Amino acid sequence: MGSHDRYILAFALLLCGCPDSPVGSGGDTDDDDGTSSSTDPTTGSPTSETTTGEASSTTEDPTVDPDTGSSGSSSGPGSSSTGGSEGSSSTGTPGGAEIEVTVNEGAVETSASLIAANTTPVGDSGDVFTFEVTNTGTDDLALGEIALTGAGADHFTLDDAGVAASVASGESTTFTVTFSPTNGGLKDVRVVIPNNDDDEDPFAVDLRASTTPNLWRNITPETGPAARYNMALAVLEPGTLLTFGGRDIEGASLGDTWTFDVATEVWTELTPDNSPAPRFSYGMDNAGDGLVVLAGGTSVAGKGGVALSDTWHFDAGAMDWVMSANNGTPPVRHQSAVAGFDGGIFAYGGLDDTPAPAGGLFLYDAGTQTWVAIDVTDPGDIMAAAAAFDGEGVVTLSGGFAFAQPNVSAAAFDFVLDDSTISQHADPAVGPIYSHELVYLRPGFAVAFGGRDAEQAPLDGTWSYEPSAGTWVDLAPTVSPSARFNFGMTAVGENKAIMFGGFVGQGQLGAPIFEVWEYVGPLPE
Repeated sequence: MGSHDRYILAFALLLCGCPDSPVGSGGDTDDDDGTSSSTDPTTGSPTSETTTGEASSTTEDPTVDPDTGSSGSSSGPGSSSTGGSEGSSSTGTPGGAEIEVTVNEGAVETSASLIAANTTPVGDSGDVFTFEVTNTGTDDLALGEIALTGAGADHFTLDDAGVAASVASGESTTFTVTFSPTNGGLKDVRVVIPNNDDDEDPFAVDLRASTTPNLWRNITPETGPAARYNMALAVLEPGTLLTFGGRDIEGASLGDTWTFDVATEVWTELTPDNSPAPRFSYGMDNAGDGLVVLAGGTSVAGKGGVALSDTWHFDAGAMDWVMSANNGTPPVRHQSAVAGFDGGIFAYGGLDDTPAPAGGLFLYDAGTQTWVAIDVTDPGDIMAAAAAFDGEGVVTLSGGFAFAQPNVSAAAFDFVLDDSTISQHADPAVGPIYSHELVYLRPGFAVAFGGRDAEQAPLDGTWSYEPSAGTWVDLAPTVSPSARFNFGMTAVGENKAIMFGGFVGQGQLGAPIFEVWEYVGPLPE
């Protein structure tokens, strides 16, 4: 059963006996948050990897890049060094041409998977994979044009200038592939060697390498959306991000729609036929391949505002917004904590129309366009918390603001979608925080950034959360964006996130920004 089917089944079970209205309490504040962040459920990560210098006969097809999800190919000059592997590639019948390949002096089989020994700064040349192709057969080995394929191909450089077109029996020829990343994150490429071996044509080897981990990099393009805050950033489809509206430097509501290309780092403004009304502090995230769901928000600045209850879909195929039928009772909220999963979105709390922070868990099924209220013991009446989906059935909730004392929560919780249970973290470690973002870069590893503390001071900390250990860790990167809150952030791959916009200042004193930052997290173990 797929993840979408599991969650829809969970919906069916929850429809019986679930309350359809959230809990709320009176009060007012002026803390608008465009919270929305989760690991993109459509971005795949390899399930079988080997350490540097080792080979595997089974590997994921790298034609889908961990960062962009697109495909490509590349060739060109290159040079430098990394470890080899052990094994044999000689599987052909006696006689004829027989290809045997070593990488950095270690024999590999076709479809082997190798990982670079070192990480590399963006813009530098890193590890070099030296391929030696030997003919162990009796006839000449004819080689075709060697190619680098997959979306990661642009981050590797091929030097095949000295490769012989024909290799005699017992002879060999060499070429190199160098990791030369142009942007951050894990990169996969397939090296394809066409030849006339009867059963190993083409001979292919998969390579994986990463840029320097635990590092932020400012990638702000020269042109793009105006400075803004209280908006969200979500993956529309692998390699393409989506943002909508927010608040400008005057505090006014915006209603424009933009996409960001992760590979080229270019913004494009869209002109969809339909669109939500201008708003900010809505919740938005990816809800499946090519689908983003937006819910709620407000268009009225000041203490509380007027909460909205409409829900919208943005489809990558039509490149247009469509209002949901909302079969059920959607939460009338803004500043909710929202996380997307395959088939819908999760929403917790927010500021209601009282106005007051409210509790309540809600799941939205994009297929049936139905909101369901979940009857569980919840974390209380809070707004401006952060939520993220781990890709495997758990949503993590962090922090939040309440009218009751203490105003700012230091708690964190895990919500299991299949059985609608919540457990509180024993050691959230980040401390009192709200208006921040949390994303799962991959199952088992989440990253939080920014926000503000109980004194409304902006924060610039980068924290990790690993469910298996139950611990939060201050990553303390050497390079980091300035302190900010109410920005948008989303994961784009197994160890990479993109952040956009936000508010720099304390309380209501400061200004929105238009910066785009890339974060490369620690490598998968």
